[in-house]
Amino acid sequence: MPSAVALGFASLENLSYMISFGWGVIVLRGPMSTFGHLLFSVVWAYPLALRKIGRRGATSLLLLGLVGSVFAHGLYDFVLFTQSWFALLVFLYLPFLLWCWS
Repeated sequence: MPSAVALGFASLENLSYMISFGWGVIVLRGPMSTFGHLLFSVVWAYPLALRKIGRRGATSLLLLGLVGSVFAHGLYDFVLFTQSWFALLVFLYLPFLLWCWS
C-alpha cells in the first residue's frame, strides 16, 4: 500500500514540475523520481510489513523506517536542488538506490 501511495504522489509531483518548468523536465525526472519514490516508500513499508505479520521487535523499527524514508527523500531533493547535482548523484544517491535494490 505505501508503494501505491508513493507512485501516486510521484505522478502528481511530476505533473506539477512539468506544468511549472515545461515538458522537457520530465525526460530525466520522470523515471528517476518515480523509481526513487517507490524505493523511499519501501524503506518504511518493510517495517510496516514486519509488524503486520507479527515479527518480534518490528514496532520499534517503525520510527526508524519512517525517518529513513524521509531522509532518503531529503537526500534525493538535495541532490536535485544543488548546483553540483551530478557529483552528488553519483556519490550519494546511486549507491543508496543500489543498497535499496539489493
